[in-house]
Amino acid sequence: MAEPHVISALRAKRAELSGDLIAAQKRLEKIRDDLDAIDRTLRVFDPRQHPEKIRPVVKRKGDRMFGYGECTRAILNALRDAPEPMTTGDLVERVALDCRIATETPDVAATLLARARAALAKLDKRGVVSREGKPVRWAVKP
Repeated sequence: MAEPHVISALRAKRAELSGDLIAAQKRLEKIRDDLDAIDRTLRVFDPRQHPEKIRPVVKRKGDRMFGYGECTRAILNALRDAPEPMTTGDLVERVALDCRIATETPDVAATLLARARAALAKLDKRGVVSREGKPVRWAVKP
C-alpha cells in the first residue's frame, strides 16, 4: 500500500490542478464573450464585416533569452567594439559571450542566430548598420 504522505500530496496536487482548470475555463468563457461583443460591434459600424475572416494574432511567450531591446543593444555594442566588420556567426558568438549565453545546445544556438538575424535585418532597414561583402560582414554606420 502507498504511503499516506504520498497519497496526501497527490490529492493536494490534483485539487490544485482541478482548480486551475476551472479558472482557465472561466477565462476562456470571458474571452469568448468579449470576442462576440467585438464582432457584434464591428457589424454595427459596418454590416459587411466578416470578423471570422480576421486572422488571429498568436502571441508567443518568447524564449526569454533577452528582454525587450536587449538583443539589439548587445549586437550594437559588439559591433561598436569590433575593430572591423563582423560576420553574423562571429557576431552571434560575441553576443553569446557578452550576455553569458551557453550555446552548447543546438536549440539555444539556433534561437540566438535567428534573433540576431532578425535584429540585424531591422537595424539594416533603419539604416543603423551596413552590410558588405560575401560572406556578409556587418558594421555600424558612422
